[in-house]
Amino acid sequence: MKKKILVVVANSYPFYCSIAKHIELDHLEMDDHVEVFNYEKLFGGWPYTFSIKEKIYNFLFSRNFSKLFKNSNIVNFKYNSNHKYEYPDTVSNLIKFRIENINIGLATLTSSVMMSGIPNPIKCNEMGRAFYKAFDDSLMALDIAKKIFLKKYDKVYIWNGRLSFTRPIFEYLSNKIEINIFETGRDRLHFMLYDNFPQNNHYISTLIEKHTSNNLENDAKKFFEGRRNRIEDYDDAHARIQTAGKGIAIDKNKKMIVYFTSSESERTGLFDNNNIGNFKNQMNVVQNIYNFMDKEKYFLVVKFHPGQGKHHTIWKQLWDFDFLDKKRILYLLPESNVDTYTVIDQSYCVITCGSTVGIEAVYWNKKCINIGNSRYMTLSSSINVKNEKELQNALLNIDNAKINRQGAIKYGSFHTNLGKRVRNLNLDDNKLYKYNDKYFNYYSLFKVKLKKYLYGKKNQSTESN
Repeated sequence: MKKKILVVVANSYPFYCSIAKHIELDHLEMDDHVEVFNYEKLFGGWPYTFSIKEKIYNFLFSRNFSKLFKNSNIVNFKYNSNHKYEYPDTVSNLIKFRIENINIGLATLTSSVMMSGIPNPIKCNEMGRAFYKAFDDSLMALDIAKKIFLKKYDKVYIWNGRLSFTRPIFEYLSNKIEINIFETGRDRLHFMLYDNFPQNNHYISTLIEKHTSNNLENDAKKFFEGRRNRIEDYDDAHARIQTAGKGIAIDKNKKMIVYFTSSESERTGLFDNNNIGNFKNQMNVVQNIYNFMDKEKYFLVVKFHPGQGKHHTIWKQLWDFDFLDKKRILYLLPESNVDTYTVIDQSYCVITCGSTVGIEAVYWNKKCINIGNSRYMTLSSSINVKNEKELQNALLNIDNAKINRQGAIKYGSFHTNLGKRVRNLNLDDNKLYKYNDKYFNYYSLFKVKLKKYLYGKKNQSTESN
């Protein structure tokens, strides 16, 4: 029987447009009726503040968007932006804010934190315009969800699912219509479908726990070596900054414990799935590690996430650098060119709040203490703690802890096999997206070529001198 399908997507994201196109083609081949909703047309774009060049690009790409989905019906939903609700004043009140049991407050908070860069706000107005815009968008999204329901779709696909303009739609429809979230798969060319928030770490960990493959070892090797060796399909955050093989000077009379931070806005943006246990923040975690560890046997290093300073520097307000200096705790800031994987090799134990680097350390035969929840929390490869007492016990008994690589191997294999390959989508040598051999963004291509040209000119000038 012919089904009625809705795909909700943002037009300025080439990768997600390509996933939406993949989904559209799948359903058109089954002779279904497909409609596509470009929410940026209504919500005003993501991110909220476009530069002039981005506005020009989005205007030009909107035409490409229409061409991309020419075989489907592109729909819009009208909405009156005026609402009757007062803006909550504090984050604690915002978190509790629900309408018809829909988490308007959490949807607002996630977007506000990510867009403002304020990692641990107390007052809502600390997040500025991003908060008010996200709150309005959440209410708009709920109203649109009701309109979507009235159109009686058989199935709805939506991008992401945790943000102000997607979460209310997902939550409202989740028990009424079959709905899937589409998200990044194993790399930049694969995608994954969830009927559940992809940020639910326990859910993902149990999926990994059940995972089987005829090539577990080889799959895991591909994943972990791919990250370590700068294969860009996996992760290029450290590759752009760090020098492969560069380590740090260490005290050879003591064993090194390394705390790898998570990006502050990324971590605190998932408030209902917070992965830091009962600790106040990551600085509080580090203070407790220092207080509990045997300083005659161990020394502590803090390695900041290489992507932490990418958008803002306000995260530094959450860290007591005077304490780190006073206690002589070595810390490597985001811009440090010291290699993450060489630091893992030098370490005795890695501690993290749910970061992938924890399970990577286990794969490379290092002990791991994981604080809070993680995507490997049920795999028996890490020592999982959620409060000070458990952290103290873990550090006191760390020498007796055994390294169980089997969970890490499952993790790597799962992520190597994660998701479907997006049809017709490719990356060129500069990691720019092409769909059917045409670039999504010629402005980015121009920038890359200009940068290479200028770099070549600079090298020629240096050589001639």
